[in-house]
Amino acid sequence: MKNNKPKLLIIIIGVVFIIIGIILHFLVFKDKSVYYKITYDDNSAPGSQSIIEVYNDRIDISTTHYCSAKNCSPTKENKTLKYNKEIMDKLIKYLKNNYKKNDIKVNREDLMNDGINPIEYLMLGEKWLELSLEDYEYLIEYHENNTYGYYIYFKDDNSIVVKKAKINDKYDIVNIDTYNLDFKKEKIKLLYKYVENESKTNKTKYIIKSSILLKNETNIFKSIVEKDEKYLTEEEELVYIISYSGVNCPTPILYLYNDNTYEYYYTFATGYQKPTPKIGNYNYDINKIIKNIDKYKEDPSGIYNINELNGKTYKTYSTNAELKEFLNSIDVKLEECTEQQN
Repeated sequence: MKNNKPKLLIIIIGVVFIIIGIILHFLVFKDKSVYYKITYDDNSAPGSQSIIEVYNDRIDISTTHYCSAKNCSPTKENKTLKYNKEIMDKLIKYLKNNYKKNDIKVNREDLMNDGINPIEYLMLGEKWLELSLEDYEYLIEYHENNTYGYYIYFKDDNSIVVKKAKINDKYDIVNIDTYNLDFKKEKIKLLYKYVENESKTNKTKYIIKSSILLKNETNIFKSIVEKDEKYLTEEEELVYIISYSGVNCPTPILYLYNDNTYEYYYTFATGYQKPTPKIGNYNYDINKIIKNIDKYKEDPSGIYNINELNGKTYKTYSTNAELKEFLNSIDVKLEECTEQQN
């Protein structure tokens, strides 16, 4: 028995060293293990393919650029992106929640869903990736000019987070200012009412807005940009949108409000310039048009669309006497192309 003690001690010491070695190996090499491998095809011609390896502390991207010219060979580009721990943890959590396998194969069409996708945004830089990883029920992307973009996240707990992104000439984000809209409950409800109506009308939870705002939207975005709830009132509400789709060009749009005013957009502008609409009052019961809409048969000359704020759409035709009567009463035309604003 005495002779066996040294052997037993050696075995115990050996086991301890093995355990310590395993622990040290894990601590040293844990950041060198690939968490996810993503193969991304951009589906263009000639196109490119990127192999994206997501580690605990970085992202390695190897991109092959194909070419279609004669005697042209594909070129390769390699880069490593170092993002902060919080962003990397969020990315890994996103991939875990949305993909069953660690080996992911996607193409551009797969990622064109209802929102901004982290797989595409991770190749643009850390700040772009930050924007795409924020959870939301509804998202508004609003650009008041070519320098600042506002990403407005409506959460499922009725809170609203805003990320103000400063963008340079190379379309890189140089800074993100994040803030919460700490408005009164009734003011938050007005913002949610607006985004829910926009979502129904546009049939998407990802809404893009430019500096071209309707009169009922101006105060909505003023309150968000200036972080001031005083602009939020229920006085003006959009109730109907009327348009025409019978010519091969963009056509004017007529917006009707609950205070019997209208905005008629018949011109277009370039860049962040806002077109000036014709503004006026109307005194006509729009329900009269909708009530009689089934009287009129399909007309090959084109379709008039009447959209309610709740997302319901009615289609009618140039034979609709009530619609013609209404449009004539405010002297507007929808069956023509928009013109560039001077």
